[in-house]
Amino acid sequence: MKMLRHLPPVITLTGLIGLAGCAAGPAIAPLAAPVQSSLMARTVDLPQLMGARPSLLPGQRAIAQRTNPATPKTPYELWETHQAGRWQTAVRLFADLPSAYEPQLMAVGAATHLYFSAIPPRSYIPRVYQTRAVGRGEWAEPEKLDLLEQGRGAETPAVVKAVNGKWWMAYCSAGATPDVRLATGTDGVAWQATDKVADGRHPAIIALADGRLVLAYEQGTSVIIRQSVDGTAWQDGVTIPNSKEPALAISGKAVLLATVDAGTRRNAGVTWRRSADGRQWSSPYAVGGTAGFGSVRWLVEGAKTSLYGAAAGGQGMINFVSVVP
Repeated sequence: MKMLRHLPPVITLTGLIGLAGCAAGPAIAPLAAPVQSSLMARTVDLPQLMGARPSLLPGQRAIAQRTNPATPKTPYELWETHQAGRWQTAVRLFADLPSAYEPQLMAVGAATHLYFSAIPPRSYIPRVYQTRAVGRGEWAEPEKLDLLEQGRGAETPAVVKAVNGKWWMAYCSAGATPDVRLATGTDGVAWQATDKVADGRHPAIIALADGRLVLAYEQGTSVIIRQSVDGTAWQDGVTIPNSKEPALAISGKAVLLATVDAGTRRNAGVTWRRSADGRQWSSPYAVGGTAGFGSVRWLVEGAKTSLYGAAAGGQGMINFVSVVP
């Protein structure tokens, strides 16, 4: 297959955590309008043929989902690139799976885990899969997780390891009326499913230094943010209207949230907020040059925090884009 090189936009944010006017304030007002910031796109050279919902490890790997440019109406595939002085040519992963999407990379110690959604061969029901890296560009045989009762699918995994060593996976049931659920484990490999948390989809989850869990998920055309000390009892949530595809991260002492506009405005794009405790959030700040973005992900590399997303490109392709505070 001929590999094409694209020059997608990159948005540079300067001084994200210390940006004027971004100190944590009162809880989000229901109709808070985004403030247009000075953050705008520029063009750089990034991995070719990468696509939507990228997941990255600092200076190591990037995996994203995309359609095959030769057959753009086919289901999603996972493609990976890695750095060896520069980003290398992307290669497809797990070709025996008819459809694979929603990847999450996670490094714990010397181990690199990958969780993703996929439709197994000879099936139409999506499942959550997991695997571990066994070398650069090499992965163990993916393992299918049976998280829900027979006949129900599961997808969009988001995984975090808490300070007490407990692992949490947030995911959603597949179908027209999905709900957000949790699974727990002690090693990131063996999982025990728990009860439903709420109606919703596309969950994101982080664990704070004091052990609290922060869960964000999409519900209708809003994003809901909730907290729990034990993963069982959840506080009433903060609602962010006209938003979807939440992404959470911890950078220093700040909790960061990015969302994609769920509206149909011509200039709909990405907004971000920060919080000191995951309860009260700053006003939303719009990121210029992100019209058409479908998803965003954070990447924390020491003192540098990056926000990656995907925007529609030419001929139905999806470009790989980056935001670097």
